[in-house]
Amino acid sequence: MPFDPFLQLSASVPAERWRALLDAGGWVGFDDDLGLWVIVGADAVGQACCDPTTFADITTVVPVEPIADFTAPLYGRYLPPSIAGSGVPPQHAGAQAALRLVWPSGRAQAHTAWARRLSPHVRRHVEQAMARPELAGPFADDLGPRLTLAMLDDLFGLSTGHFARLVPPRVALLGPDSDAPDPRPAIRAARSLAYLRRYIHAVVRRRAAEPPDPYNPGQPDNVIDDLLVVRNGRDDLLALNEIAVLASSLFSTAWDAASWLLPAVLAAVHRGGSAGLDADLDASLRLVSDALDRPAAPVGWLRHTTQAVLLEHTRLPAGADVLLLVDPADLDPATIRPQLAHQLQFTADAPDGFGRAFAVLVADLVLTDIARRPPRPAGAGVAG
Repeated sequence: MPFDPFLQLSASVPAERWRALLDAGGWVGFDDDLGLWVIVGADAVGQACCDPTTFADITTVVPVEPIADFTAPLYGRYLPPSIAGSGVPPQHAGAQAALRLVWPSGRAQAHTAWARRLSPHVRRHVEQAMARPELAGPFADDLGPRLTLAMLDDLFGLSTGHFARLVPPRVALLGPDSDAPDPRPAIRAARSLAYLRRYIHAVVRRRAAEPPDPYNPGQPDNVIDDLLVVRNGRDDLLALNEIAVLASSLFSTAWDAASWLLPAVLAAVHRGGSAGLDADLDASLRLVSDALDRPAAPVGWLRHTTQAVLLEHTRLPAGADVLLLVDPADLDPATIRPQLAHQLQFTADAPDGFGRAFAVLVADLVLTDIARRPPRPAGAGVAG
């Protein structure tokens, strides 16, 4: 299940529908079929991205349910009633510096920063999955989510056990959002991300109350604590709400990117057999590169207008649920607005995105681990 609200919305919308909207060119209007205002094209979407105060993230208006009593001692007083601010990842200099510090920008940097740390998770989860007598069906479905979750828990210093207890079962991390009562499609699509963000907001506020010591070598190193160190108690550098949005955005894009890439490469191993993998990264590089070589899919963001706004000669009312939609293949790096380019980095399929750096590392580590095990014949239990 993806966290990205647009990916969740896309699961119920035919791809031809997105293509028809994109082929219409730059357009702003209300779509009756989607039940959303739609802004299409790099120019108009770029303008909207320049004003996150007016075009706030949809998670800021998702209703939240009361937490269970047993979670109150741990996070009760830190849980915000709603997502504060715009909910859009900030782009100012302090945020950019923090991102460069806490998150690798590509494959090589991810290996350097995280491979040694995350390899034990890979060995343990692959060993457990491959020990089952029949793996052909559930292997990828079982290994991918559990392994990805263990890795992200480690990197962020989180406990998804706590997260799962803070959310209703229908929006738990590994379950479908099938019975959400809200009739608005944008709200239904954003519920999982909203609960994740609310949880991470609570974690950030709790840890800020007990700030990390950057000079203590025995203290666990994780993304959230690193962001708090960068902040150094100064809201003018990085506010707590901004840390929470950055951390939840990195977590969700990493999850979403690994959720499609890892099953794709495991399916390739399933077809060819693990005997075809070399003990080094050569075979992994080829398999992962082949999986990444696919047509760019439309990219979208769900927003909510905090006030009435005029865009492309069209007036959008206050309180409107809005879909921003672009085709990455049509974007020109020379003319794209920096605000739009920044948002693209948090999408799961972005070639230079934050999610892909993590997902490619996960795939590399899994394939390398499989290659070092006794080979299995083609079709024998390495993917579903």
